[in-house]
Amino acid sequence: MSTEINFVNSLIEGFFSHDKQIRTNSQEKFDELSKNLQELIFCLSKISCESQNKQIKLFSLVAIRKLLDIEGEKKLESKWKTFTNGFKNLIKSNLYKLLISNNDVFLNNKIADTVSMVAANIYSNKENWEELTKYILEVFSQSSNIEEISNKSFLFENAVNISKHLFILIPEEMVKNFKVISNALTNFFKTENLTLKAKTSETIASIVDYLSAKEKIQFKPMAINILETTLKCSENAKEESNVNFLILFLSLLLASYLLNKYFRYFSNVSFNA
Repeated sequence: MSTEINFVNSLIEGFFSHDKQIRTNSQEKFDELSKNLQELIFCLSKISCESQNKQIKLFSLVAIRKLLDIEGEKKLESKWKTFTNGFKNLIKSNLYKLLISNNDVFLNNKIADTVSMVAANIYSNKENWEELTKYILEVFSQSSNIEEISNKSFLFENAVNISKHLFILIPEEMVKNFKVISNALTNFFKTENLTLKAKTSETIASIVDYLSAKEKIQFKPMAINILETTLKCSENAKEESNVNFLILFLSLLLASYLLNKYFRYFSNVSFNA
């Protein structure tokens, strides 16, 4: 299989060539390989896990997500069910290794997006990825140490990103561990990491529909944190990209009656910039 992996790696390199003919040839050969999707996805997962070239790792992750996309506009049926158990386990293993070992902020979001898409394929086929769920909950359980969050922010950002998808895929399992998750989200607002706070706000807005009224009430103290995060992001040029979706998610939270009482006092709230 190492020969196939090297071949796929060379094709990816060809996509970045300045020579148009080389790029065209790489695309044609890549399209041909996609007819045996499980082997191609395995090769891409292996490359994303082991390559030292950031550009190639990024391409591999994006390719996996697009090839397995079952959430986009086309709403394609998952091809995951056609894979053999052997290939499924190898793909999951490679992506899991990448997830727990990555310390490159540049790749962080792409790893979370790709892992989440693979998880969507797995759970849509009535399968489990227990290793992933266990890892996310273990990361959340470490959130009581604020210094630890600051030192390993990429771990917690990925955990928040992926947990948002897991609440949609396996809501009952996530709700069973709601206390751990709720404590972690609360602790994330105590940090100075605006990106983590923004992702936390997005996750809260995404999961409230899966919670009981009693569970939702635990997010009331975080409402002001979300408003403050929105304000600080709007004042920080590096975080402006978060503002639009934060405003959107604030509106979702309002629809869930989490912020109603706070807006009556909003004019009296002062934020520390």
